[in-house]
Amino acid sequence: MTLLCAVRCEACSFVVSCAQNNLVMRAEDDAMSERGDLPSPSKSPERDREVSSGSERPIAQTQTGISLLALTAEEIAPEQRLLINWLARREQATCNEICTFMQQHALSPEQVQPLLDSLLKEGLLSQAILNGEVCYRVAFRGRTRRIGVGLPDEVWQRVDQDRLTFLRSLSLFSQLSDEQLRSIADQMEEVHYQRGDVLLWQGKSSDCVFFIKSGIVGITHYSLQTKTQKILNYVRQGEIIGEYSAISGDSGVASATASALTSVYALKLKRDAFLAILSQHASVAVELARVLAVRLVNSSVRASTKRAPLIVVIDVQAGISASSLGIALALTLAAESGQRVVYTEVPEAHRLAELFALDAETDTFAHDGGYDVVAQLGASMIPPPVRATLLLDQLFTRYANVIVGVPYYADETISYLAGYADQIVLVGTLTSESAARLAALRSAICRQVNVEKASIFSVLKYVASEPTACIDAATWDVDFVLPYYPTSAPYAALTPDELPEALRHFATTLIDRLGRTNAVSLYIPTTVDVNTAVDTMPYVERTLAFFGQLFGGATTTTLHARGVWSSAEVGLVSETIHIVRSYAAQADLDAHLQHILDYAEQLKCELRQEAMAVEVNQKLMLI
Repeated sequence: MTLLCAVRCEACSFVVSCAQNNLVMRAEDDAMSERGDLPSPSKSPERDREVSSGSERPIAQTQTGISLLALTAEEIAPEQRLLINWLARREQATCNEICTFMQQHALSPEQVQPLLDSLLKEGLLSQAILNGEVCYRVAFRGRTRRIGVGLPDEVWQRVDQDRLTFLRSLSLFSQLSDEQLRSIADQMEEVHYQRGDVLLWQGKSSDCVFFIKSGIVGITHYSLQTKTQKILNYVRQGEIIGEYSAISGDSGVASATASALTSVYALKLKRDAFLAILSQHASVAVELARVLAVRLVNSSVRASTKRAPLIVVIDVQAGISASSLGIALALTLAAESGQRVVYTEVPEAHRLAELFALDAETDTFAHDGGYDVVAQLGASMIPPPVRATLLLDQLFTRYANVIVGVPYYADETISYLAGYADQIVLVGTLTSESAARLAALRSAICRQVNVEKASIFSVLKYVASEPTACIDAATWDVDFVLPYYPTSAPYAALTPDELPEALRHFATTLIDRLGRTNAVSLYIPTTVDVNTAVDTMPYVERTLAFFGQLFGGATTTTLHARGVWSSAEVGLVSETIHIVRSYAAQADLDAHLQHILDYAEQLKCELRQEAMAVEVNQKLMLI
């Protein structure tokens, strides 16, 4: 079957692509060359071609692994040929199974490990961790092309991007020209890892850097005693691993094991080439230093001490007041959590004294709604960013939840608060200027924070009951559009019931998401065997219950998402796609992501699909 699925989720206003009986892959290995179907890659210098955006792009031929034809070559030692021929007929084998087989051919167990090490070093074998056991697989060499059929570029690139497009999307290479990117791409080798394959071993240095094109790599600590893996972190599309060893040299051994949790495609770059790129392109070196610094700071901040959740509300230009949103959040959070909540604004907390009609001596106002308002920051001679750090330290020790409003011009204060924030809310008006400023500020903040640790929300609101020169909000990537609403009661006496409906929905949505910053989606088709319609609602209900049990809740975009794909057998096919989505805290995602991948693989078998699509934080992968 050769078909592909393009999905548009109208409820979420973004285009995605998912595979369902669909991934058009043609693997042309050297076994075909042996039959005479194709010229052998080992004998021909001709390079493979990758088709994207309507043009051909050359890609370097993968040289890792072994061809079936090469098994007869004289340079393959007899014991190597014997082992590879035996192992090639199996999916994988453990070291004990290999020792048992080789003993039957007069090779002692002491001789097996050096043999395996030599084959691993030559790239003829790969290691995998499956069910806690270390296994070995034959690494076959071949040419693999993945071609999108009947799909617009922006859809297909969600699944399979050419090297230039992929590299251009990475912040590391954002300042380089196309010519410079092509030079780097030519030095890279595209590699594919099956589920369980090990990319990096803990305690070993690596001479390669890996740029993950698709799939999920698990960062784990493997225990020989229990033969279990403790998941420490996940590396996904667009991220890099192995850079520490590359920079540190032989002394930079990995502290954890990196293995494929799904099918993984990556671009591999040798250490020497990576270091040369850092030397030749200062912008790449600076960006790498920034990424490592942000990673270190975020890790230090979150590993220091347990602290209160922080919500930062930022207006994006002069004349926009974010106070009403911050106050609505404080009022709703206090009512729903029953915990101590505080709201303040930096560097101009004195504005709150006017809003709440407080006298000049009042420092903290206890609202009847259950939250406090800090209206005086004190120590006005101290620079505002320093004052913000001192204030935050005090509020974290006194309150269970902290909400801070910040004006657009307080750049240093915004940068500091963003490093601690659990949620960041950007507020603008429905004008093109305001929306453009909001998009630019969001992009800048995304570069400073780990978006999987902090949620960023964009809000556009009307500023008059009958606005003029307003833009169409659907053309901008925003999370909330709020209507104009006059203040119905003085802030000092405002109750949750008096909040406008749209503002109440905004506040309750953010509070429900507080601490759950990771979006997890599973795409469920409604056809099997190309175009046979089936009722998959029981699978939707089952998936809702599955996500609900893991993360406390889930939703579905049933009847709002449509899929259109091209089948070589029956032509154009259209169907409804069910998207089940949940939001998870980082700890919960780390604990359950492997269960989600296992569940997706189970559904794939039950629904007779070639692939199932799972999306984590808008990064799509195929199971």
